[in-house]
Amino acid sequence: MQFPAHRKEFLWPLPQGQEPKLGAEAIRNLRIETRGQARDNRVMIRDIAVTPSQPTTEQDAVDMLLACHSRIRNFTAIAERIAEVGQNAAPAEVANAAEAVHRYYTVALPLHEADENETVYPRLRQAMTDAGAPAEAVEAMVEQHGPIDDLIAELVPLWERLKSTPDQLPSVAADMTAKCARLRRLWNEHLALEEETVFPAIRRYLDAAALDEMREEMRARRL
Repeated sequence: MQFPAHRKEFLWPLPQGQEPKLGAEAIRNLRIETRGQARDNRVMIRDIAVTPSQPTTEQDAVDMLLACHSRIRNFTAIAERIAEVGQNAAPAEVANAAEAVHRYYTVALPLHEADENETVYPRLRQAMTDAGAPAEAVEAMVEQHGPIDDLIAELVPLWERLKSTPDQLPSVAADMTAKCARLRRLWNEHLALEEETVFPAIRRYLDAAALDEMREEMRARRL
């Protein structure tokens, strides 16, 4: 995925109390579950709740990666919800949510992918090879980015379209629903691989100095 030239939004870490905002709505006000029927029987996308990941004072590289995973799950859930609400959503809320998802997937996610491809992969693969440990999971981590990126590339134009013409949601909802469901399945497989195998391996095969170096490299990527 290419790094956009514009401002890097929705990046971890953020100072507590300064969660990113998009348009008139704060990301923290987006809700996954609706609270009953909205006014005029219209489902409001701002009622989709995303629990923001709260950085702790002490975090290593793995903590940073896990925080990114939380955001991946949150924004993917919003993307699915946009497609689900269809004509029952207020256009302004559709546009706001689409913009939030679009900016996350085109700005923040490429940085997370770079963390894994450029910071985690070379160090962990070398350390595991030196230890005589099989590195198939690390290789799979990088390989799985391909299908995910390809699918995101199909969704980005849809989110871009809804940012300016949210009333067109009914005409693209079916396509978005299918693509978002597939994206969630790919993410489930990918995040499980990393959280169950790759991240424990980072802490097993890399020492504290390497973790500190990785953390600083990841932070510098976000400056």
